Amino acid sequence: MELKSTKIKSMNDFVSGLALIAASVWLMVSKNITEGRIIDTEGGAFVRADMYIRMLGGLMFFLAFLMVIRAINFRKATETKGFSFTITKESLLTIIALVVFIILLKPVGFGITTFAFTFFEVCLYMHRENKGKGFGRREMIKKTVFAGVFSLILVVVVYLVFVKVLLVILP
Repeated sequence: MELKSTKIKSMNDFVSGLALIAASVWLMVSKNITEGRIIDTEGGAFVRADMYIRMLGGLMFFLAFLMVIRAINFRKATETKGFSFTITKESLLTIIALVVFIILLKPVGFGITTFAFTFFEVCLYMHRENKGKGFGRREMIKKTVFAGVFSLILVVVVYLVFVKVLLVILP
């Protein structure tokens, strides 16, 4: 059974947009979006960690709304796409990695779990992108080292922004 409508150009974009709108509304209105004490600094409400998450929710809402609008068939195009859901090996591994990341975040800590997750994801999609390009062992080692350096820099930058600037206590 395929979910299809002549009023929607791309049902996948439409359904995904509606799901993202629901998630963004939750991010914007949830009372307990951050744990612990929220410190008010000289910058006021706009420098707090929960405000950053709410602003990301607002941006996500805006972009998801655009996605839904673009999915509607205003010009009455003859070709429309129904809803189809396919899971690739990479997307399944990403979902599993996210679940493992969430489970290990508090017991292991932010730095190690975030580094491991980022490194795994970069390597996973790098391998997919470079499959069949004939790279030798030396090039793949360079790319893996780059993935490690990138992951380390990402963790350090996120740590500095949240802990030192926004005064958020990370797990």
